[in-house]
Amino acid sequence: MNCPNCGKESVEGAKFCESCGAPLVSEVSKPAAPVPP
Repeated sequence: MNCPNCGKESVEGAKFCESCGAPLVSEVSKPAAPVPP
């Protein structure tokens, strides 16, 4: 996975970029949006 902020490749499963410290967001770890009734 590459950092969306600086583009540096990050370790799989990392929560923050080791280079710039930006939070890394993974599509798998995002909670599902609640569906309105």
